[in-house]
Amino acid sequence: MKPLLRLGATLLLASGACTSLQGQQALPPADTRSPVLAGALELFLPTVGFAYAGDWKRGLPPNIVRVGAVVSIVATDWCREDGDDACAVLGLLLGVGHVWATIGAVNTARDRNRRSEPSSVGLLFRPASNGSLRVGVSLRHQE
Repeated sequence: MKPLLRLGATLLLASGACTSLQGQQALPPADTRSPVLAGALELFLPTVGFAYAGDWKRGLPPNIVRVGAVVSIVATDWCREDGDDACAVLGLLLGVGHVWATIGAVNTARDRNRRSEPSSVGLLFRPASNGSLRVGVSLRHQE
């Protein structure tokens, strides 16, 4: 029986066949979201970019900052006086909120795309030093 296995392994390796066979994919094809579209949506519509990317709760902190800055600017008289530092601070806070939310939506879409990449299983054939054939399983999983 052992000579028969050696003969089969030798023929397999000598035939020029691949030494690695890919198995079935463990997950369905990826459902990807465009990071650019997520960022653009988030820039103009608070929380919509995060919802498109798949995690609207992740967008709450930066959007609370954005909405809070807008409400403070509108509801107070701080920005009506010339040279007021409070208006500059609120404007800076609004800008930081916009940048934070846009970058966060892009990163959320990228994270979703990484999580939905399929895993793969492969069967490996390698010759051993003593002339026999080693068979193994290769697993690749993206997190």
